[in-house]
Parts: sequence; structure tokens; C-alpha cells
Amino acid sequence: MRDQPYFLCNLGPVPDRELASDAEVRAALLSLKYSHRQIDPETLLEAVLRELPDGAYLEPHVICYILATQPLITIDVLTMVVRRAKPHREKVMLSLAAKEWMKQGRAEGWQEGRAEGEADHAARSILTV
Repeated sequence: MRDQPYFLCNLGPVPDRELASDAEVRAALLSLKYSHRQIDPETLLEAVLRELPDGAYLEPHVICYILATQPLITIDVLTMVVRRAKPHREKVMLSLAAKEWMKQGRAEGWQEGRAEGEADHAARSILTV
């Protein structure tokens, strides 16, 4: 595999409106810029949704990323923000969120199951020694 050059940019000092001229890209960069900062998740979600064009290619990716990095966004918060920012997209947004939360739940369940299995195995090993 050849070395691929990449560009690293600190988005912090870049004003939000100057992140990109394309609204879809700007919405994605906003989600990245604020994902690990102390910001009200409701405010972040609304800002991103207002920038994100309806049905954009990045829409499901951006929504899933925000939900994965902002655990304080609940179904109630999401519903409230979507109704304010994009009421005509409520069904789509809630469907995307439901799929992401189910995926997260499966991953957590798998990890918990694996940890329990390893603990059971360790306990059985001790008993057979």
C-alpha cells in the first residue's frame, strides 16, 4: 500500500460559517468540530440539522456520528430538535436514530456477553485446578 498524504486541520479556530462553502460538508465538519467539546448537545444537533440538506449523502453518517458521540441526546431531545429544525423529516430522522441506537445496543450487548463468558471461563479454570 502506498503512503497516502493527508491534511490535518484544527477546526477549532475556524468560524462555523467558514468551515466549508457546501452546506452538507459544513454540517459534517460542524459535527466533527463540536463532537468532544463541552457544548449543549441540543444546540449542536439543531445547528447541524439546519445546515444539513434534506436527503444528503452524508445525512445518515452525520446523524449516526452525533448520536454516537453525544450520549445525552435521547429520543425526546432528538424529537424536539427535529420538530423545530426539520419537522418534515421527523420520520426519517427518528428511523436513522433508531437504527443507530439498536446498533449501539447490539455492540454493548456483545461486549457484555463476551466479558461474562471470559469471567465464567476464568472461574471454571480456577475450579478445575
